[in-house]
Parts: sequence; structure tokens; C-alpha cells
Amino acid sequence: MDYFCFKYDRQPARLDTIYRLANRVFFKRANSRTRFAPHGAGEAKRLNSPEAGKISDRDLNIAAEVGFIAAEIGKPASQVALNWLRQQPIDVIPIVGSRKLSQLQENLACLEFELTSEQMQQLDKVSAIELGFPHDFLKSSMVQDFAFGGGIAKIDSRRL
Repeated sequence: MDYFCFKYDRQPARLDTIYRLANRVFFKRANSRTRFAPHGAGEAKRLNSPEAGKISDRDLNIAAEVGFIAAEIGKPASQVALNWLRQQPIDVIPIVGSRKLSQLQENLACLEFELTSEQMQQLDKVSAIELGFPHDFLKSSMVQDFAFGGGIAKIDSRRL
């Protein structure tokens, strides 16, 4: 039976060859990024810098908190991370990168439970991003009092 341009009974072997060739092309292009990058040498410099690929302390703290909550509830860290994304107030569709059926089944098991509000608050707290200037400056009481003529306390705020 023809399936696309391959014989169906030979498809897995041919697809394996196609994947290997695609990976070679991808890695060849990735290694010569200066030719494909819009800014040439600047992009290559960024990709080859000693800081590229390093994990920050913030990322390690987030991973530690996810691991702590996973141990607390007896679930894998991947399920906790997926539930954390699923339970965000905005619509988020996590992309599951599973190579094996067992990994996919483990990740889909995150649909069987939900994190508590305390666990969500812990994860949100450890992953909070400092906005810096001008956000911190604009939220200061001095600027708020000036902008609202001292009446900011009288305004009903629906924001968290």
C-alpha cells in the first residue's frame, strides 16, 4: 500500500533514514549559524559564549521547589510542572516532549490531580520575575500618591 511516497511496509526504515538526514542538516546549519543568522558574527558570538547553556540560580531554585512539591505529594516532577502550567489563570497549552510511550503516559497522568492553591503560590513566588525600572518606580507609594492625588487608597483594586 502506498503511503505518501513510501511503501507502507518499509515506512519505519525509511522514516528513520529521513530523520537522520534531517538531523544532519539541522546540526550542520546549527554549527554554521553565522551564515543563517541575521546579525552574523554577533549571533555566533552569543551562541558560543561561556554563558550560553548555563542554568541560573533562579532556574535551579524553581526546579528545587518543583521537586520538593513532587516529593510532598508523591508524584513525578514532570507532572507537577505540567499541572503548574495547566492551572495558570491564563490559557496555557504545554507542549509535552516525550520520546517514549511510557513518558507520554506519565506526563498525561498529570490530568488525574491538581495542585493546591498553596502549592501554586509557592511555585509562583519562587518563579516571580523582578520587573525592575520603571515598573518598581511606578508602583512606589510616592509616585502613586502623586499620580492619584493621594486617593489611591480610595480606589477599588481588582488586581492581585
